[in-house]
Amino acid sequence: METHRITPSRIKELCENISLDQTVLARGLSIPSATWYRYMKSPDGSGIPEEVNNMLLAFESVVNDRKKSGLNDNEIKHAVMTTGVAGVVARAAMAGILPQSLLGALALNPFTSWIGAVVPFVGAGVGGIAAISGLSLFSKLKPKTQK
Repeated sequence: METHRITPSRIKELCENISLDQTVLARGLSIPSATWYRYMKSPDGSGIPEEVNNMLLAFESVVNDRKKSGLNDNEIKHAVMTTGVAGVVARAAMAGILPQSLLGALALNPFTSWIGAVVPFVGAGVGGIAAISGLSLFSKLKPKTQK
């Protein structure tokens, strides 16, 4: 399932919006520097693989809705550095703040299909989320069933 493409200019803007260094974002996505540089050279985003594109779109959604969710930039940055972008996206999915179409795109991709398992089991934690629940981002983004 192909969603719209995120472009390098949108990625740069996303990073600037929360004062996040692009190398930290790349590390949070487990992408080597050389690969990230190649992705950023693709003006229309066509060089970015679908699973990375969808994860970036989900992360962008979290950043864009941060005020509504009561998050601040430092909380998001700290969570990216601690759990990676996947951890932030998983918690946002558990909190029900990601658009359904984006959840569907993530769930249908073999590399990010784990998101489909995260949403039904909101209380169970995933990938160590329970262990790092002391992070302020994780205490503010409560799973939907716990609100």
